[in-house]
Amino acid sequence: MATVTKPSKSEAARTYAITVEMFDKMIAAGVFPPNNRIFLWNGRLVEKMTKNPPHVFAQNRLNKFFQALALKDWFVEQDQPVTLGDKSVPEPDLKVVRGSDEEFRNKRPKASDVSLAIEVSDSSLPIDTQSVLRKYAREKIPVYWIVNIPDSRIEVYSDPTGPDRHPAYRVRRDYSLGEEVPVVLDGREVGKIAVKDVMP
Repeated sequence: MATVTKPSKSEAARTYAITVEMFDKMIAAGVFPPNNRIFLWNGRLVEKMTKNPPHVFAQNRLNKFFQALALKDWFVEQDQPVTLGDKSVPEPDLKVVRGSDEEFRNKRPKASDVSLAIEVSDSSLPIDTQSVLRKYAREKIPVYWIVNIPDSRIEVYSDPTGPDRHPAYRVRRDYSLGEEVPVVLDGREVGKIAVKDVMP
């Protein structure tokens, strides 16, 4: 039987940070399979979690609602990438992008193009309320929703601090069953959605 040598602490700690530019070159070179579920987060490649039926239901309801708004100054994307700084390319469950999709025929939206990002959270709730929230706040995405399935509420975060020492959102408002969430894009309310219509 071959002897397995345990790596030293220095060897085990070695990591190689990947930039957005490198990630894009890997995609162009076909490094990932066509049905890849890989995204870039803080310089590391991460496999997307499989979504359970309640997650899929809530995400589909949200997408249907936003598509029905027929927004003129924005468009809606589901599970599509956005560039955050030079080391992250996540794929929010849903995001509202400023402008027309024609403008992004050959480029990916950046944080500054996004008016609203939404994550549907069940098993991912600890991540979405911590590292994802901090990243979105750091990149100054104006409004961030967490569709909190375990607690049957939608958490709305606004007024991001930006790239300071502890990025956060200054304002949080929770909406429970029986309430409606105002959809605010760039300071304009464009509609309302009932929490009960989203929750599985």
